[in-house]
Amino acid sequence: MIFLKLVLQLTFLTLLASSSSVRNKGKHSPWKTLDGTPTLLFAHRGEKVLLPEHTVPGYETASILGADFVEPDLCLTKDDQFVCHHDLFLRDGSDVENHPEFEHLKRKTPDGFNWFIRDFTLAELKTLRIVQQNTGIRPQDYNGFFTIPTFQEYLGVIHRMTFKLNRTIGIVPELKNPSFHNANRTSNFMEKLLLQTLAEHGYPINLISDGYCEATVDGGKHPIPCPPVIVQCFETPALEYLKSQSDLELLQLIQDQAELLTYKGIKEVSKVAKYYSTWKEYLYVGVAAEMTYNNKTWNETLIDSLGGFVPARKFAKEVHRHGMKVVLFTFHDSREPSTRGCAVVPGCQPEDKTKELDYFFELGVDGIFIENVAESRAILMDFEAQEEIRGVRRSARNFASALATYTCNVSGYLCGYSS
Repeated sequence: MIFLKLVLQLTFLTLLASSSSVRNKGKHSPWKTLDGTPTLLFAHRGEKVLLPEHTVPGYETASILGADFVEPDLCLTKDDQFVCHHDLFLRDGSDVENHPEFEHLKRKTPDGFNWFIRDFTLAELKTLRIVQQNTGIRPQDYNGFFTIPTFQEYLGVIHRMTFKLNRTIGIVPELKNPSFHNANRTSNFMEKLLLQTLAEHGYPINLISDGYCEATVDGGKHPIPCPPVIVQCFETPALEYLKSQSDLELLQLIQDQAELLTYKGIKEVSKVAKYYSTWKEYLYVGVAAEMTYNNKTWNETLIDSLGGFVPARKFAKEVHRHGMKVVLFTFHDSREPSTRGCAVVPGCQPEDKTKELDYFFELGVDGIFIENVAESRAILMDFEAQEEIRGVRRSARNFASALATYTCNVSGYLCGYSS
């Protein structure tokens, strides 16, 4: 009898646990990210589908549509000012070709002629106007309206939108080619200027510092929580310098650096960065297949000595194992080619942004650089809702099973047995 009472008590506890799971379904996280929170959406160059990339309205719109972080790419002008522009050049994305006064600044490049940002002063750059790329559904109605923003203008937008939306919007500046920009300047000039600019705008550079950020709205200044900062760069030495001088969170960008796509490579990145960011297809078709498809080569002996390439479906877990978050780039608007699966499927996978994002959500990817914020946010919310429903169904099945077992035990001690 004592044994049977113990069985009944344990069964009843199981029933209660199942019941609690159903009642608290909202507390169940369907996310396999490092911290169990939803995948973060990084607005790639602002809202670059609906508005021209790297413009004040583009940053505002990305914030309104629900981006967790908004990205500015940072380049330096001739007079040492940060401006937000993706390329080191100006021909694609601006109307510089319509400015004969800058003809003398045109340089020969591998793909023809172009104009370097570093040859222009900020005042000269401000005479140019942004031109939207004519891709997918991107409207061409805003060409010629907007100027290239400064980093200070970008920060002003993020602070203002943080205040107006009553939610904190993160900043994720990318230092573009620091070695190029620092070539004719003092050592680590670009990195130092970034830290200085952030400090001037109230950001705590070190953990011992108290941040004080403000939003300027309608002429008045309002205190706001300082937005979270993640500094990204492809160049590891720049990140190493920032790590030595600050406590800012750092993101290592990785494209074709084969050695960093290995088991030991990931471990090395974890010594510097909190975020590991790479091309999405490495986690779908695999590193070797994708690099071969893009005619990239690697030293097989070196890669083998570093543990080999991490398999696609194990990549996120391996990054998490070293305490880092994994962030992937780039997820385009659904009307633009996703280049999904091209390395293994002739003609690439059929376009389906929902399936594409759901695959990476399932892997536990912590963040994604996206274009068309509203579309990506809707897919993420639907994934979360569907996972919650599946979680409730699992809990309901557990509850029903526990109830049946408990009822059977109460009525006959053990199912199929009667004394």
